[in-house]
Amino acid sequence: MATTIALPYFAADIPSALPSEAEIDASPDLVDNFKDRRIVGVGEHFVVKYGGHVNLLEGENLLFLREHTSVRVPRVYALYSIASKEGRPFYYIVMERIHAQTLVSLWPELSDLEKKSIVAILRENLKQLRQLPPPAHYSSLGVQPLLHVLFDSNQPEFSNGGPFDNDAILIEALVNRCLPQVFTSSGPTFSHCDFQRKNILVDRRPKGKDGEPGHSEFDVYIIDWEASGWYPSYFEYCSAYLSLGRWADDWCLCLRDMLEPQDAQAEWFERLYIEMGY
Repeated sequence: MATTIALPYFAADIPSALPSEAEIDASPDLVDNFKDRRIVGVGEHFVVKYGGHVNLLEGENLLFLREHTSVRVPRVYALYSIASKEGRPFYYIVMERIHAQTLVSLWPELSDLEKKSIVAILRENLKQLRQLPPPAHYSSLGVQPLLHVLFDSNQPEFSNGGPFDNDAILIEALVNRCLPQVFTSSGPTFSHCDFQRKNILVDRRPKGKDGEPGHSEFDVYIIDWEASGWYPSYFEYCSAYLSLGRWADDWCLCLRDMLEPQDAQAEWFERLYIEMGY
């Protein structure tokens, strides 16, 4: 197993000097901390995701997507690690700062026409992912283990993230007792695996007459690609399904317009999550 790029990685085209360790530590959090991981905004240009529980694979995923698709994702400016004060490695992903709203905050303000416009963009994004030529196995890039929470290596009783040569081996690792007729796949499919509105940024611009509802143009970005990889074809829908919560608005219906519904698999996914304590 190996990375797909040489590490450390530093992009040639950066908007300004990379932030120092002190500047990063002093910057405000953009989301709540998780374990020893922080995501901070550093000035106008940078977002830095760093800590002991950060995997540089997310940066590799972003570089891969920028090379092979037209899906809008943050630019990667640097991938590296340094020793923390305790001597443990801290991993740093320095990315482009996108000044936009999350779709979850913007959704209540959108007209039906605007929602359809964004859904159409996202449908095309997902179509591109699902058309990427797959390898002969299920894995993250570089034949690395899958990082979806169901393969969480922090759980000693379940720490096998692959790679898996076929569906049968993956299912055996995923659940000790499973229903093969439910968990069947058309083959490895590149999947985001945390596709929900908080991970979608929308730059909304007026179009046409000022203030006229339903007339806007959008640049839509998808972020948080850490868990993405070559998964069974049903994983994208199932992961997105589990993030719907109480189905409080019409986003749940839009999901079915962007991805082929996999409801039987999603119901079993939900049971697996409950059994595993998520």
